[in-house]
Amino acid sequence: MKRKFTILFSGILITSVLAGCNSPFSKSEQNLNTETTSDFNINENSPENKAVFCVPKLPRQYFITYEITDEKGIISTISKAVDSEGNIYYKNTEEYLFINNGNDYILYKPVNGKFEPCANEKYGLNYIDELTKEFNTYTDKLNFLNMSAIKYIGESVISDRPCDIYSVSVGFINFKQQYTYAIDKETFACLSCENKKDISGNKLSGSENFLCVRFDTNNINLINEFLT
Repeated sequence: MKRKFTILFSGILITSVLAGCNSPFSKSEQNLNTETTSDFNINENSPENKAVFCVPKLPRQYFITYEITDEKGIISTISKAVDSEGNIYYKNTEEYLFINNGNDYILYKPVNGKFEPCANEKYGLNYIDELTKEFNTYTDKLNFLNMSAIKYIGESVISDRPCDIYSVSVGFINFKQQYTYAIDKETFACLSCENKKDISGNKLSGSENFLCVRFDTNNINLINEFLT
């Protein structure tokens, strides 16, 4: 009964507080756009508001990997990479390597430890975006409707990337849930999430957390890394 109570209220709180939203702000490669809308009375210099409203913008080339620990303690990884030639690598439950062929992409997949082309089929960018959309749920993790719920608490470095650290706490009666996020200062991508919850001060197990373990932005060459 206690477990059912926890799951019920955890679901309600996560749905109501951590729902994603479209952001009116975006960050260019050089400057932060701090335009405001009439819907909010926003102090654009507040770190909390920057975290909420700035859309993650990844560089032209990158290789990013997250290590994910699920509610059962099982560890998995998810990766996405784009090089300067427009080739794309994605790893979740399977691995995919899309080689840029001008107007489309040729798919390579690992066979006996070596990437091989898959028949003569060609793939478009829309297909790749749909295939890799789960990766975006990690980079875009810090999107909130409730600005008052987020609190800036300091700085840290993750995978050699300077980050701002934010905390979000939600509660109901004797149930409390706290999320701690690390947000990359340059790209506004979320690089880690730690989830803690308790009832009446008693810590509960079974929370998904993730951590960025690779964030490279220079000299990405997917052909050299996977095909040679």
